[in-house]
Amino acid sequence: MTDWVAALGADDARVVALVGGGGKTTLCFALARYWYDKGERILLTTTTRMAADQMRGPWPLVEGLEALLDTPHASCLAYAHRSDGGKKVTGFLVGDLEAVIGEGRFDRVIVEADGSAHRPLKVPAAHEPVVPRSTDRVIAVAGLWGLGLPFDEATVFRADRWATLTGAQRGQSITAADLAAVAAHRFGLFQGAPAGALRTLLLNGCETADDRALARRVAQALAAIAGHGVERVVAGRLMPSPELALLSGERRP
Repeated sequence: MTDWVAALGADDARVVALVGGGGKTTLCFALARYWYDKGERILLTTTTRMAADQMRGPWPLVEGLEALLDTPHASCLAYAHRSDGGKKVTGFLVGDLEAVIGEGRFDRVIVEADGSAHRPLKVPAAHEPVVPRSTDRVIAVAGLWGLGLPFDEATVFRADRWATLTGAQRGQSITAADLAAVAAHRFGLFQGAPAGALRTLLLNGCETADDRALARRVAQALAAIAGHGVERVVAGRLMPSPELALLSGERRP
């Protein structure tokens, strides 16, 4: 099977930002573990908020910008401070994170740059996502299981914005075309992506033949939108371990 990191187009990326919903945090930790196990110096961090109980792995935890700048560790998971009575961690201001990235101490920087309140699908608000300008690859994650469900707040985070971009009506089934429209729109999933960053749409939760057919419909609908800007579409699953396949985009040797 093709290396799942190569399928994402992330193998050559030093700074990877994760946006969207439906498995984003799982992918952050999977990427970090992949490169950590290869002996690379990794920084796993966020510009939004993450659940504190997810802060685990073989790497040390570092809290605060000064501690990160002074850390003796080759790899770490770092955040600015705890919030919500310790239940959440808050990420760094993007300018502070850029300074750390610019030092060049880490071979790979993986940034969770968006939140989705545990929904499979989302559209960012005007202030989201917060993507470092030095990002090489932006990966937007979408939970394929959200397609076919009724369009409402239980399935789509920022449902009002989704309706604006797609024209979808509450209660209608969410379609492959809806997701393609959100991926292609300049105020959609890749809002705020740096001009030079390559874009990957990851359709997570694709396991059965029906799932694969649905994922292909998303890729086809996206391909029909002129100037969509998405370099590749990938489908597969992230749990229990990543198994991903390239649907459209550059196939590397």
